[in-house]
Amino acid sequence: HICVTQLAQSISQLQPLTLQEQKDLVEKLCKENDIEYSKHLWVQVTHLIAQEPSGDKYQHAVKGRMEVVTVDWLKKSIADKRYLDEDEFRPLGMPERDIENM
Repeated sequence: HICVTQLAQSISQLQPLTLQEQKDLVEKLCKENDIEYSKHLWVQVTHLIAQEPSGDKYQHAVKGRMEVVTVDWLKKSIADKRYLDEDEFRPLGMPERDIENM
């Protein structure tokens, strides 16, 4: 399962998207590729997509030992048809202690 929080202002190169439009885009990508998507951080969630290492969902994901990655991880994993190494797709500025807890 994938959950999403604070994404970059422009997943699309054409125009900035609202947070809801960004979440809708990630949900659509997941559904089109048979990836489970959740709006909530349930126990089944394995990855949180976040642009920044902050916020309640981020803190919950770190405490729950969920992988925290940027949307690029999802897009490139879909393109490669496999889950890529999450370490290459951490949000910029993510504290080392949080990465070690995953």
